[in-house]
Formats: sequence, C-alpha cells, structure tokens
Amino acid sequence: MIITNVWKISSGRFVEKVMMDYALSFKYEHPVHSIILNPDDPSYVDIFTEQELQEIQDLRSIDFNQNLPADLHQYIYSFSTKKSLSDLYNTITAKSFNPSTQGDLYWARKSSEETLDLYHFDFFENDYFSSTLYYKSWKFIIVHHTDYNNNNRN
Repeated sequence: MIITNVWKISSGRFVEKVMMDYALSFKYEHPVHSIILNPDDPSYVDIFTEQELQEIQDLRSIDFNQNLPADLHQYIYSFSTKKSLSDLYNTITAKSFNPSTQGDLYWARKSSEETLDLYHFDFFENDYFSSTLYYKSWKFIIVHHTDYNNNNRN
C-alpha cells in the first residue's frame, strides 16, 4: 500500500491500512471491501480501539441512522405484500428509473431484479453455508467473484 493521501489517526495507525488488512481477512463480501467504515458497526471493535473509533466517529461521520428518501422507502415497501415470484417480478418491472436522475431508485430496482433472478434460476437449490448464501444473494456484488464457466461459486 502506498502511504499517500491516507488518514493517520492520533494513535499513529493509518485507517486505510487497517481497513485493507481487515478486508483481506474476509471470505465473503463486507462493507469494508467498499471502504465503508461505520464506527458503530460492532465488527470494528476488535479492529480499532475504542479511542480510535471515537476519533473516526468525530471526524465528518455519516449518520447511518437516517431515514431513507421517501420515494426509495415507498418503492422498497411496495414489495412487502407480494406473495409470489411472479408478483415480485411484475412489481419490479412495472417501473423504470433513470440512472442519471433517480440513482437510488435505479439501483434498488436493478438490485431487486438481479436478486429475483437468483430464485428464477434456482441458485438457492445448492447447499451453501448461511453466511455464504446471505452474501451471495447480491449478484451485483459477487458477479466479479464468480467463475460461471467452472460452476465455481467462491
């Protein structure tokens, strides 16, 4: 790792270096792989000290407890009453969103449709560990980590 333009906290450690080392320890996708650091996430308690987490929290932190935008909330909850794959598919495909002007809604629709495809193509028929199943249900994240030609879903 080239140590330029990185955050050195008062303990002398570099936040990005600690995050990189932590990311390399995972066998599945975690927000740290996208350089997302939520100091309130309990998984960081063993990675940073309490004082380091407080320092990270105090500097321009993002409030992860904020509400979703109303239109995104409404769109996501439009799936809550659906009882079949067909109903979900019809609800998802009934609307389209412009990625340039409706990025959140576009992402939610695309992610929902790609996740639904996993059910349509019997992805879940195979026996996977629950943590693997949880993380691999998000095709938009795993597509770059899967060798479909060899049927290897690592």
